Amino acid sequence: MEGMPREPLRVRGKRRRSRSSSASATRKVRARATTSKEVFHFLQLPAELQNHIYDLAAEDSPSSQICPFQHQDLQQEHKLRGMGFTQVCRKIRSEFRPLWMAKTEVKIEWEHLVQYLDTFHPHRIDGPTNAYRSFTVYYNPKENNHFKNYVRILPLFRMARLSKAPKFVIDDYDDIKDSITGTQASQDLSQVLKHQNENWLRDMEEGNMPGILAKDLGGALFISILLWQPNAPDFMLATDIMDRGDRYIEGVGLSSLSTRFCHLRVRVFPMRDTET
Repeated sequence: MEGMPREPLRVRGKRRRSRSSSASATRKVRARATTSKEVFHFLQLPAELQNHIYDLAAEDSPSSQICPFQHQDLQQEHKLRGMGFTQVCRKIRSEFRPLWMAKTEVKIEWEHLVQYLDTFHPHRIDGPTNAYRSFTVYYNPKENNHFKNYVRILPLFRMARLSKAPKFVIDDYDDIKDSITGTQASQDLSQVLKHQNENWLRDMEEGNMPGILAKDLGGALFISILLWQPNAPDFMLATDIMDRGDRYIEGVGLSSLSTRFCHLRVRVFPMRDTET
């Protein structure tokens, strides 16, 4: 009589374990069922249909305001039609990205340029096939405190490789918007950005230019190019640095691009050992 209550308790315990085990097994099966290793279905479509979808996604791509403009006249709706195709996978990205870029006009303020390039273009540009329709950078001297400190503008030269018609607009919307100095400095810098000398481009590509700095001089720009040279001595006088810099500017064909509104100077340093 004393052992009678114990047996039903054991049975109930088994039943509870059985139901729990069954539910657990069901959950595991469902979890496995929702895990798919299939290829994205878009890649299984016929090539003609894929190309048609690409054309629709890139059709009438509006001007792309990547970051908000503070000035009211430049504010517009933020649209990036079809950009999702550039973020799906390597195959779709390589096929659609040139189409999207060729129809996209990027307008961006100076303060967001480095972040944009580091996010969307962290590597070297392969060629003109991956080029925006236009790429315009707006710089406001008032908001950027008149370049009291030198500002790194090497990203602008990266930008020039992203567009067939890059523009750098100096504009404070009031004082120098229509001034000769502001307009001329912008045009002169654009010419420097488009410079195609072989040695100049090679030094930039191979990392021999740790930086290109700019400072505002009341509507004109002072451009300082930092250059590593393998044959430069460890110690040089200021005059030696200037002489080497002047010879470099002349050798790469930049002397004609140094104007009263866009002053170019090169500061030469001995080549550093990149393996240490």
